[in-house]
Amino acid sequence: MMRDDLELLDFPKVMDQIKKYAYSSMGRELLDSFRPVLFPWDELKRLEEMIDYINKEGAPPIEGIEEVENIFKKLESGSLVDPPELLRIAYFLESSQRL
Repeated sequence: MMRDDLELLDFPKVMDQIKKYAYSSMGRELLDSFRPVLFPWDELKRLEEMIDYINKEGAPPIEGIEEVENIFKKLESGSLVDPPELLRIAYFLESSQRL
């Protein structure tokens, strides 16, 4: 779709409303890349699968997913990290493993 079409549909406003429910800044960034699709059937199938999973297994355990991107950037640059930052990474990895 063209940018003017998206504006006409108030797509940016809709996405801003949806971003309020994102758990993390990484989720909000991912939402920025979303665009409407012409044939939504595949997406609807994925949504049905997710709903089935949540109904059977419960909501995925995302409470431990924290922002660790800045810590990794710090490590990449050769900087040292402090113990609380290491604990955040450990908690993030533990939570990721549960997913």
